[in-house]
Amino acid sequence: MKVLMACAGMNTELRPFTDMMPKCLLPVKSKQILFHNLEWLQKFDIDEIVITTSYHHNQIELALRKFGSFIVDIHKQKGGVGTAQSLRQLSYKLDKEDFLFLQGDNLYNFDIEKYYKIHKDNGKPISVLSHMTMGDSKYKTFIKYKNNSDKIEKISVRPDYKMTRELLATSGACYLSPTIFDKIGKNDRHLFDDIFPKQLDDINVIVDNTSVQFFNTAKEYLSIANTKGMADIHRM
Repeated sequence: MKVLMACAGMNTELRPFTDMMPKCLLPVKSKQILFHNLEWLQKFDIDEIVITTSYHHNQIELALRKFGSFIVDIHKQKGGVGTAQSLRQLSYKLDKEDFLFLQGDNLYNFDIEKYYKIHKDNGKPISVLSHMTMGDSKYKTFIKYKNNSDKIEKISVRPDYKMTRELLATSGACYLSPTIFDKIGKNDRHLFDDIFPKQLDDINVIVDNTSVQFFNTAKEYLSIANTKGMADIHRM
């Protein structure tokens, strides 16, 4: 299996920490987020990791030179290219078999093989990892089911909700069939924001509340940056 990891965003909500470096290079437990994720991926039978960059590309490229024990293919995007556009540009690398997409500024620790089997057994071209949360809605994309059914009614992109209860949100990771490349429209910029809300019947949801860890503000980052272990990192 191949992995596409997006590490291109400016993440302005984490300023001042991201003024001088990309979020994926921020340290957590004395190790950069990117390397936490690469070491996790090493545990599985991954053929290749493709990393897309833009903001502070040179810093990521230099950091990856220190991680020489894994196949990493780095691609620098031009301008404000979104994740959907990155997919289109890299389709020639990913159009042979299912692949895993990751937002590279989250911390991941799920069983890739277990969830890939669920993805294949379900038969849908898209399997989205998700979690229940009461986190700030302006950083989340929510999945809503039709009443008393397993059919998705809508996907809401960063709505202005006043959170009064836990809701199901996407976790920035998904398994994709190469058929996804046929779904990318000319005006689509982002995978979760622009493509998924139009492909509801093609989406399988995998719920995991413990294996993806997030921080979306400078305050949250400060609260977890010096924790003793991964289990202590703030979960949203």
